[in-house]
Amino acid sequence: MDSKEIIYEELMNRMKKGVCPICDFVEFRLAEALERFLHEGINTPHTRAKIEWTNGFCNFHAHRLLQLGDPLSHAILYHDFMNNVMKDVPDKKSKTDRSAHDECFFCNIQKSNEEDYTKAFLEFYKNDEFASRYEQEESVLCVPHLVAIQKIRFANKKTVSRIVDATMEKYQILNHHLSEIKRKSDYRNTDEKWTDEEKAAWKKVVSVFNAYPGIRP
Repeated sequence: MDSKEIIYEELMNRMKKGVCPICDFVEFRLAEALERFLHEGINTPHTRAKIEWTNGFCNFHAHRLLQLGDPLSHAILYHDFMNNVMKDVPDKKSKTDRSAHDECFFCNIQKSNEEDYTKAFLEFYKNDEFASRYEQEESVLCVPHLVAIQKIRFANKKTVSRIVDATMEKYQILNHHLSEIKRKSDYRNTDEKWTDEEKAAWKKVVSVFNAYPGIRP
């Protein structure tokens, strides 16, 4: 199975989860990259040098890596990072900003994956099996990835319109659940029970509106 087929199957399978399939796949690949780095990358001189050159990781990915534990790997990494801080910060001639993490190693991986999967989603939507799965399942594209699809250059307008229309229907359903939460929270209607969909909607909408944590299309 080639990489294109793998992406197709991964996106298809994630449509059964009721989440943004692009977000979910990007998150899966990020988790893989974090684990792989701790087990392999920490001992790869080229990778270590690249990360040191770019001044470590952004706040989000630094803390994600921390959650995986591994005291030795963190000691190795941050011993080098702190040496750089102690060398550059007191040096008034140094132009290196040791508080900046603009080229975070994991941000770059995540951004590349997002671009690939967003373009793939648009391409695959020409396939009736793929389009039908998205339109029939509870899966819903988040706003950032829907807009990213709209911004793809030279995209087929009919395909984009079909994706937007299908997604707007899903947004309408989600917004209805939010409206019902508001209505049932009124003192006159508090005897009405919330549906399972309503119980999930107020949490789900955060990721639908903002994408998954740490994702910045």
